[in-house]
Amino acid sequence: MMNYAKRGAALLLALVFCLGLLPPAGAEGDTITIHDASGLLKLAQSCTSDTWSQGVTVVLAADISLAGTGFSTIPVFRGTFDGAGHTISGFAWLDKGSKVGLFRTLGEGAVVKNLTLDGVVAPGGSQSQVGILAGENHGTVEQVTVTGDVTGDEDVGALVGVNGSSGVVRSCTNRASVTGNTNSGGIAGRNEGMIQSCTNLGEVNTGGNDAATNSGGIAGRNTGTVADCTNHAAVGYAHTGYNTGGIAGIQNGALLRCFNDGEILGRKDVGGIVGQFEPYVTLTYGEDPMERLDGALASLSTLMTQLSGQIHSSAGDAVDDISAIHGSLSAIQDVIHGTGSDFNTDTSAAADQVYDAVQTINGAMSGLLDEVDRLTRRASADLDEVGNQLTALRKGLKNLTGTLEDSLSDTGDSLSSTLDALEREHSGLVSELRQIADETDRLESFVKDALQAAARLDLAGILDAYKRWDVGSIDFNGHLSRISGHLEAMGSDTFHLADRLTALWQEAGDEMGDARRDMDRAARALEKALDALNGHVKDFSQGSVEQLRVVNSQADIIEDVLNGYLDTLGDKGQERLDELDGHLDDISQRVDQMTQGAGQTNQELHATTTAIIGQLDEARKAIVELTEVPEKTVKENTSAEGAQSGPGRVVGCRNEGGIQADTNVGGIAGAVSPELSLDPEENLELDSENLLVDTTALLKAILYQCDNRGPVTAKNECAGGVLGRGEVGAALSCTSMGPVGADDGSFAGGIAGLSRGVLRSCAAQADVTGDSSLGGIAGEGRDIADCIAMTRIDGSGERLGAVAGWADGTVSGNYYLQEKAVGIDGIDYAGQTAPLSFGAFSALEGIPADFLTFRVTFQAGEQVVDTVEVPYGGSLDPAAFPEVPSDGGRYGAWAPFDHNHITRSLTVEAVYEDWVTTISSGGERPLLLAEGAFSPDARLELAQRPEPVDGAAAYDYQITDGAELPDTVTLRVCADGLRGSVRAALLQDGSAVPIEAERDGSYLVLTAPTAGTLLLSASGSGTLLPWVLAAAAAAVLLALLFLRRRRKKTNAAASV
Repeated sequence: MMNYAKRGAALLLALVFCLGLLPPAGAEGDTITIHDASGLLKLAQSCTSDTWSQGVTVVLAADISLAGTGFSTIPVFRGTFDGAGHTISGFAWLDKGSKVGLFRTLGEGAVVKNLTLDGVVAPGGSQSQVGILAGENHGTVEQVTVTGDVTGDEDVGALVGVNGSSGVVRSCTNRASVTGNTNSGGIAGRNEGMIQSCTNLGEVNTGGNDAATNSGGIAGRNTGTVADCTNHAAVGYAHTGYNTGGIAGIQNGALLRCFNDGEILGRKDVGGIVGQFEPYVTLTYGEDPMERLDGALASLSTLMTQLSGQIHSSAGDAVDDISAIHGSLSAIQDVIHGTGSDFNTDTSAAADQVYDAVQTINGAMSGLLDEVDRLTRRASADLDEVGNQLTALRKGLKNLTGTLEDSLSDTGDSLSSTLDALEREHSGLVSELRQIADETDRLESFVKDALQAAARLDLAGILDAYKRWDVGSIDFNGHLSRISGHLEAMGSDTFHLADRLTALWQEAGDEMGDARRDMDRAARALEKALDALNGHVKDFSQGSVEQLRVVNSQADIIEDVLNGYLDTLGDKGQERLDELDGHLDDISQRVDQMTQGAGQTNQELHATTTAIIGQLDEARKAIVELTEVPEKTVKENTSAEGAQSGPGRVVGCRNEGGIQADTNVGGIAGAVSPELSLDPEENLELDSENLLVDTTALLKAILYQCDNRGPVTAKNECAGGVLGRGEVGAALSCTSMGPVGADDGSFAGGIAGLSRGVLRSCAAQADVTGDSSLGGIAGEGRDIADCIAMTRIDGSGERLGAVAGWADGTVSGNYYLQEKAVGIDGIDYAGQTAPLSFGAFSALEGIPADFLTFRVTFQAGEQVVDTVEVPYGGSLDPAAFPEVPSDGGRYGAWAPFDHNHITRSLTVEAVYEDWVTTISSGGERPLLLAEGAFSPDARLELAQRPEPVDGAAAYDYQITDGAELPDTVTLRVCADGLRGSVRAALLQDGSAVPIEAERDGSYLVLTAPTAGTLLLSASGSGTLLPWVLAAAAAAVLLALLFLRRRRKKTNAAASV
């Protein structure tokens, strides 16, 4: 009995022990409280099952550190995780993998809230769907803050890598830095669901990642909704990365009421809210001709069976006819199948060849881009130098024209002709270099388009890209040849220029000394700049020879393959069509024979044969439609109603950050256009050749009631206060108040740099700078209506306008403040643009109130010292300027500005400099020095009185300074060569008051007021300063004589 009891006790203990080893069972309504890292480790072990956490609530009871615990990740979680305001720190994931974070997956129904998480997530391997909190989220995340660092390849977000279509991220904050290649965001790498009321404070891709594409302060890629979110952090790196935005890098979903004041940088397609705004596309399809043909053939088969039964007993030849008809129908099906098979085979073979060629070009593009960038950068300064020296030579020749004697006029004319030739060659050089840069960009764009089209065997798409980017006209070798020709001609012209200048100086003699020196100097500088240009072009030719050979040879291959493919396709298509038509004719003849044999009296037979003829006609029409190119219809939704719901909209967003990039730069959106991607699912391809049926595409990309207050700068082209470049879409009721510039290029506008969409009811107040195509609303536009412009245009090229530099669509009802720029390309067209005085402009309906309020803001660093309102064209008395705040004992002053005619709001910055401790009366060896604390603008003036006072020389001096001066300063008077006792006095109320003075080397040192009359005399040598002045004058005279003698020797040597 005792043994049974012992055995029972042992069994009970074993069961208890085993139960202790099991993870806690999740059940509906279970609550788990976690106090330490071991609790999280147990939770992670339990969550390897994707159903265990359903209905489970986890509550943190303390801050937890995961450092050194061996914790990896929680695989799947579908319950509620309440951080209760606590922090999890020390989380790290550095292993290989994707879909990584504290949680790998947050499933539908999961809730994570009230948590702060600090971690470092930097996986190796595939590195996609990476986040500090979760790799992917399909549940709800709210009131979560993350800090630390996250790095990955694709879909990299500080909170979550991917926020799925059912995912919600609400009221969260990021303070972590984010680095990724594709789809990188401060909250989510890719958002398909809802992100609401979130704030990003962490930098995104600010380390100069060349591969960075789709970088956003909130989401890298957005196809869902981002609402009421804010970005305060920098996004992107200067001149690096594509599709960079303060809120989203690329998007075709909805961005609503978002705000950015972080600095946004990149290379191309960069915006304060979104880098690239893809249109949302809705497709509707017409009837498929293949289905129509199948239906017609099926009906024919049924009717033929019916006809067979009707005429079986009366038509002796019917069996043969029906058999022939069935044979023709089978042949038709074979032809159709063969056509599809041949098409696929031909397309696949051609696509493979093109893909290989494009990949080869792509491999050469990196080196070619580097060489072109290097050539452009190095040659730019030299070309500017050439232009400057040609201008100097032209100016010098113009100044000489009036002084040349008749005998020298021929030489002057010859010089002028040589300068004309040099200027023509210089213009040609600039043009050729610009074309090289342009053709490189076109080739790069073609490679992008062609690779994604070839990946899905879309030869028509490749052909369209080839034509769209005009690859056939790209001729780098031709440009290099012409550049060499220009440089050779300029070298020859420069040689002749030197000869003609030498002849001119020999004939003119010495009377043209200054002009001679200036023009000789300009000629030498010109020759030096041309030598440098020659070197740069040779370097480019040598450095890019292999890349250019690859590009040229592979481009020829692509053109040959495409032409051969189209020729083959056309020949085979016509053969198939002729064959089909022959079979249909056979069927029609057989039916006619059967009808004649059966007689016309049989009504049922007549009805059947009539139906057969009808179906034959339907089949023929369907076959013809198969050979026709399906029609493509593209429509756009550009209405304000379209901005009220659904995807394809950016509504109520505001930017206050500075936006800088090379191309396509906007205060709200960098570019509005379909994305050219290697992923076919991410592309909109609407070429008619790719469609099987008639297709209608409705595009929606609307910027509505957005506001920009930040500066927008494009290094090359396409800068706009709201939109950099728009191929489609609309900007409606948007405003911009910030400077817009295209530093080295064109297409800049207060609202859009270049727009082929709709600009309606927009208002811009901006200073627009660049070369050509500059406008108050658009640098170049299409449809512009009911817009208001208050802009100043500063451009050196063509197509400059107060409303638009150029517009080729429907333009109506636009007004602008009459200042300097005019209308469209300098012309006002009735009903399109009209200038208004400030009074009339102020009365316009819908003009933003900020446009009519002009403030001068005095600011020292981040501190706003004072803000003063002034009327349009008003002035501000310097006496009313606020006092400059002190800054560590340095001298401070307000930066200079035009305070007499203020027509825009402006910010005046405090400028600080070290105090000047010594000022002088001037000269190489000053006669009088003053020591103290002076501003950089302080001046010391000295003048000798014509008559002595009480036998002493009298000198009036005065120190002037914008800063407050002390009562007395230390004066130093030059006393070189004087002996004996020197006496000093100040003239006060007409009497000499002696003052103490000491010798310090060659100077006499004394203390005196900042202004007065100084009396000086020396025993045994008379008064002091006359000797000093005489000595200084003698030194100056000797120096002039020496220089004159040296110049004569130089001229004599030059004439030998």
